[in-house]
Amino acid sequence: MMKISTSMDRLLGGREKPRDNYNTIPNENEASQTLDERDSMVVFVNAIIGPGVVALPKLYQVSGWLFPTILLTAGGALAALATVVRCETVALMPGNAEFTRKVEFGAPFREWIGERAYVASHVGFYLAAVSQVVSSVTTVASTTDTALAYAFGRSYGVFVFDSWAEPLRLRSWSLDHCDQRASCQPFFTGEDFHGEIVLTLGYALTAAALVPFCLADIRASLGLQYASAAACVAGLVVFAGHGLLRAATEGFALRAASGSQDKTSGLVLFNLMYGIFISTWLNEKRPDVRASRVVYSTAALSTAFFVVFGLVCGAALEGLDWNALTYFAEKGTPWAVRGTALAFGWLVIASGVPVSCVMATRNLATELDERAALALGVFSPWAVGWLFMSPKAFTLLVSMSGAMLVAPLALAAPFALRLAADRPLRDEASVAAWFRGHLTHVADFDDAGPDDALPAALRRRRRPIYAGLVLFVGACLAAMAALMALAATRGASAKAYGH
Repeated sequence: MMKISTSMDRLLGGREKPRDNYNTIPNENEASQTLDERDSMVVFVNAIIGPGVVALPKLYQVSGWLFPTILLTAGGALAALATVVRCETVALMPGNAEFTRKVEFGAPFREWIGERAYVASHVGFYLAAVSQVVSSVTTVASTTDTALAYAFGRSYGVFVFDSWAEPLRLRSWSLDHCDQRASCQPFFTGEDFHGEIVLTLGYALTAAALVPFCLADIRASLGLQYASAAACVAGLVVFAGHGLLRAATEGFALRAASGSQDKTSGLVLFNLMYGIFISTWLNEKRPDVRASRVVYSTAALSTAFFVVFGLVCGAALEGLDWNALTYFAEKGTPWAVRGTALAFGWLVIASGVPVSCVMATRNLATELDERAALALGVFSPWAVGWLFMSPKAFTLLVSMSGAMLVAPLALAAPFALRLAADRPLRDEASVAAWFRGHLTHVADFDDAGPDDALPAALRRRRRPIYAGLVLFVGACLAAMAALMALAATRGASAKAYGH
């Protein structure tokens, strides 16, 4: 296919690069394409249901059930469509109609837009992968600390700069510090535990268990992926069942909406990050597996999981923290619920860590040597992850990553890339003219991917639909930025006046 014109390339910020640097290596990937449709669905479900799910019950309590449900449903549909469009764009790479070349995340940006977009995509992808790893390991580590305290009486942690007189302080934590009326976050509950930076025993054990998997291939953890899918189903049944039993005696208590919506968009979007990691799965799936069928089916199942889990647990369980697993792992809950919480943390949340590390490493390896890619993709996230163990840091990481990374990279970029890859209208001299042409031009694309994203009745209108969605996501980003700024201003004012 022809490249974008020089004027458009310059306008959108880049210059051409020789074709042999696109990381689209022919034939070498065919032997590794072993994931069939069932394997693909399992891996994809695990990629969707990640660390952000544990914050949904609390989000439903803080924001009400209406807006999270609407955003999860509409956002899930938009994310699934964007992911299939991303597959179309990858298939349009030279010689890759059947996904037989290795195409990492940034390659389409270089091919269709330019070098600067390619560099920006690399940075965004790396930050997204790191945020996914860090949020996952902190969630699992907190659950592990709770399990250690239940099994052995206490867990241990090193507080860093809890006080200037004692910059490093070893402290123990037990379930006795918990208030049974509220959720209990390890090391961050009780009058004696106000430190915000702590390296816990649970974190160290999590690192020791998962780092070896981060150094292996995705296929090496396929058995773990199946176990994760089973734990995901069991977790939904047990947690929702526990919530329904509580509701049968205490009733449901959940507002339709509240005035606190500043975290809603970011937390919901964080659960829709999976589209960023689609390229690695495309490199591993068999050529006969239809990408659109896998994406749409797994996205529908995962969206239903999000809504049911957040709605039922948020409505029936009082005193939840942003990590709902710590609630289910506390003493006072039935042993089946505690065991399921630990299994869910390790099999569902932790299983995504090696996948994110491998994807980050592979993407970095297109520009860096192997040692540098391993250092940044595997070891760096673990080196900084413990800094986000506190509930405040965890919530900030998840909400900011969702708003700042998912929206542009997973929702807007696939449509923009698909438009840029199209042959007509590529000689426009300005971005405004380029978008205006795509918004008004109804004819079908000159090149269609093997899996069309839209139904046949809408394919002739793909250009205006995709261009409109890019503008829509941009408007949503502006609205989220304004909402976060308003929330920050209100928070600063409340602090200044002692509220």
